[in-house]
Amino acid sequence: MNDSKKMEDLLESLRIEYLSNLPEKLDSLESLVLNLGRDQEPTEAKKELYRSIHSMKGSAGSYGHQFISTVCHYWEDMIESMRLQKILQDDITDRYLKFVDILRTYQSNPALDISTLEKNLILITDPEKSFNKRALILENSNMISKVLAGTLNEKGYHTSFAFDGYVAIGRLVNEKFDFLVTSYQTSTIDGASLINSLRVIKGPNQNIPAALITSSDFAGFNIVHDNNHILHKEDNLIGQFLELIS
Repeated sequence: MNDSKKMEDLLESLRIEYLSNLPEKLDSLESLVLNLGRDQEPTEAKKELYRSIHSMKGSAGSYGHQFISTVCHYWEDMIESMRLQKILQDDITDRYLKFVDILRTYQSNPALDISTLEKNLILITDPEKSFNKRALILENSNMISKVLAGTLNEKGYHTSFAFDGYVAIGRLVNEKFDFLVTSYQTSTIDGASLINSLRVIKGPNQNIPAALITSSDFAGFNIVHDNNHILHKEDNLIGQFLELIS
């Protein structure tokens, strides 16, 4: 047996072992959800839930279970969206438990066609709306993020959030989006470099429209692309944005 085959066998055994240990982790998540209070303050239980989701997202990706990471991304997006809107809906516990149900379904049959499960993820995050497009927002300002998300929602986009350039690249490589909007000043990777990277990575989002929010006339795009756009922060930002996505 050559080294390559040994490595493949080892990785496969680790993938299987990860799934075999997953029910215990899901039981823990379910317990945290059931113990959540109904108040809007960031209680320790909510912090622990978020940490557990974030940890599962990273570990699942390391073991090749990208769908689990995607579910965790959606769950984090929902938590962040509700924080920005400063609301806590009455049915939040039920909706959180639906994330756990989807993960249990995948754990029991990882070879399952996940297209239906992916559609259910969007229905969980906003059951009142039917989104047919996805947008990723990378913006340091909570106020601007909230306005951008609301505008995109009205235009039929389900919105996801990233708060770090490396995280954004990871999501753009592994998930399908229809639109990217990023500020220039972001942590780890500036917005222009993020868009430049997007154009050279041969992935599902290489040619999607991407908007850079900046105060400068110099965008820093190293690659000319018809779907690269600049939004000037001081010049009716939302009006420019509406025109771009309409």
